[in-house]
Amino acid sequence: MEEDEAFANLVGVLQVLKSDGVSAFQYPDVAVKYRFNESLAVLSKPPLNVAAGELLVRKVIEVFADTTIVEYQRDMCSGRESLALRHLHERYQQTFAIISDWCGRLNSEEPVALFTVSLRCHLLQPDLLTDESPPGKKELLSFLELHGHRVLKSIEEAGSAHSFTRVVDGSCDEVLQELHDLTLSSTSDIKALWKSVLVNCTLDRIASLDDDDFTVARIQSYMQWKDDVVDVFVRMALSPDPDDSEQRSEVNRWCKDLEQLLLVSYGQKRIASFWDVVVEYPDSTPTLQDLRFCLQRCTDDTLRNGLIKTVKWMLVSRLHRAGTRTEDILAILIGTIHSLCVLVPKNDQSSMIFTIVGDTLEHLKKRKDCVSAVVQAMTQPSGDSTLNIDLRNYASTGSALDNGDSFEGVWDATLPGTEQSSLSLHEKPDVLRVLLATISVNSLVEEYRQVLASQLLGKPMHNFDTSAEEEVLERLKCAFGEDVLAPCVVMIRDIQASRRYTQQLGEMHEGRATSDKTSSVDSRRDWPLSLDVLSTTSWPKLSSCLPAGETQPIPDKYNPHPELASAMDDAKEGYKRLKANQRLEWVLSHGNVTLELQQKEVSASRFVAVTYDLSLFSASIVLYVRDISAEVDAPAPLVAVAERMGVKPQVLQQRISHLIPSVLLSADDNKTLSVQTNYVSTSNFTFDDAEEGEEQPAGLSPDQMNMLLSMLKAMLKAREACGASDIFNSMKMFGQFQGSIDDMRRLLQIFVAQGKLAVNEAKLYTLPKG
Repeated sequence: MEEDEAFANLVGVLQVLKSDGVSAFQYPDVAVKYRFNESLAVLSKPPLNVAAGELLVRKVIEVFADTTIVEYQRDMCSGRESLALRHLHERYQQTFAIISDWCGRLNSEEPVALFTVSLRCHLLQPDLLTDESPPGKKELLSFLELHGHRVLKSIEEAGSAHSFTRVVDGSCDEVLQELHDLTLSSTSDIKALWKSVLVNCTLDRIASLDDDDFTVARIQSYMQWKDDVVDVFVRMALSPDPDDSEQRSEVNRWCKDLEQLLLVSYGQKRIASFWDVVVEYPDSTPTLQDLRFCLQRCTDDTLRNGLIKTVKWMLVSRLHRAGTRTEDILAILIGTIHSLCVLVPKNDQSSMIFTIVGDTLEHLKKRKDCVSAVVQAMTQPSGDSTLNIDLRNYASTGSALDNGDSFEGVWDATLPGTEQSSLSLHEKPDVLRVLLATISVNSLVEEYRQVLASQLLGKPMHNFDTSAEEEVLERLKCAFGEDVLAPCVVMIRDIQASRRYTQQLGEMHEGRATSDKTSSVDSRRDWPLSLDVLSTTSWPKLSSCLPAGETQPIPDKYNPHPELASAMDDAKEGYKRLKANQRLEWVLSHGNVTLELQQKEVSASRFVAVTYDLSLFSASIVLYVRDISAEVDAPAPLVAVAERMGVKPQVLQQRISHLIPSVLLSADDNKTLSVQTNYVSTSNFTFDDAEEGEEQPAGLSPDQMNMLLSMLKAMLKAREACGASDIFNSMKMFGQFQGSIDDMRRLLQIFVAQGKLAVNEAKLYTLPKG
């Protein structure tokens, strides 16, 4: 056969293709009629083979577009997406096999690619002139999006092992397999669709994360979900050829990108709740370790920068307010520093933490009560005290900080690798050093001396136990150094030495009482005094250390009652015999006395011995009132009591409110005083829930109501205005009040409703005007 005859036969074949389609060549009659195989053999030599192949393929494309693709678009737009895709796949496979056979006989494989490219253009490519999408494209993408979510759900439900086995064995999802065969899975539109499906699925997974539970680590389960579900879908959707390195690289790139998305989204979710994480520390440590894992695995600084910006703004917006308590600022600041020490690697902790908390540290430093709040946090015995825990760590490691020590290189909160382990003792974050970088050590030590003085002088009578104070002092030595705390050591030693002096004086008293057979029974009883002998050079000013029960400083000079002065003189003489080279000077603004009064218990109609622990000053007032009342056989004038004590009447007027009515009585606005003869107790008071109103609360008699009102008026007359908490604490201390703070608030509201009390603009309770 000549070439001309072969081309003539080829023209006849093209006519058949145009009229009957490719399906006509499934039968051998057409090929025989046009001697098609022989013609292809004649045209198989270059350059005729390329031209012949392009003619055949282009005619097939034209016929395929006019028939199969039109039918596909009609079914796709009619809601039969799955059927349309299946029919398209079947006819594409048949047509592709035929033209592949033809081009193979022509020894020209290049024209086959034209067919697959043409198919993708007809299905997905917008019109070059109008930019309109081809019919059915929108429906196809919507169908595939829903199908992608169904496939992800089925993978998760079936289990990771089964899903991955299906991918390895090649038994992929039917729709995904059709896309691979149609070469649509490699197009940018389909890839973008799958990427969108995976991103939305990942974000939905993160959105379902519990915002209230920070006690359980979650990130590892999320990473496992990503490996078992998301990565499996990526392999199914991209269908990598095990021998194709380019496809393997693309799959790996997708998996890494989706992992970064998961880490960043999870981290941002937790950072958004960082305030709650800080508040719940250390219970929230698992969440902090999850966040640290995300920070370590992120390939850029997106998450790190977000953490710095969010936490810094959180502190500024919530803490830099005039109404925020310094103790609350310190507590949140401590929790934030601890949390950041868990998050940030050791080498980066110093710079990052100061970047975040620097402004808040400066704000804290400017507050007047900053130093006292820090000292209180360090010395409080509660096991939950963060600074107290830090001091224990100092004591265990023996690290010391001098005034000029550098802050660099002091962090030990390292989590090796990505291991989700808890912090050991030596890995506790060093919050105290952060605070010391801003607050002067000397100011902290001076404040601690005041606190220590209050603690030592505020102990119950005859109690010399300094174990708790010694423990804190030893920890502070490790943090501040021993030199600056030397006066505090002397203060504790003074109390310990006072125990010995008291014991020795007691033994001397017992010996004299035994040898003097004519002494009275009272003189032979146990030694009644306990001495606190203080070194004059080591103790701070005691004006801020108030004795128990006192609300205002006590004068340094006044005349103690003779009975008390006599006992003080005896102790002074006894101490002189012990320490001939030392001289005692009584500090009259301190010291406590236990008074025993005979008072009538009204409910039982009998007298009972009631003891009251009062300051030396208050005890002198009571004893002077007793003496003067006995002398004049009437209530003692306040002026007369002040004269005997050597103070101004105003001084007494300001300092007797806590004694009325439990110890003293006054019926004329404290102008005259008498000793209380009835036992005033609220221990039997009961408070039931009652509606607010002017009626009397259940469980209180009129006498009890009047007694409580008298106590309240005396207190408010001396202090002008008080809050419910202050009133409750004072009543609890001196009146043996057994009700709760809520009971007290209800009682105050009743008095206000009755016009017996008033509330000012600051919501404090005062006496009504006029």
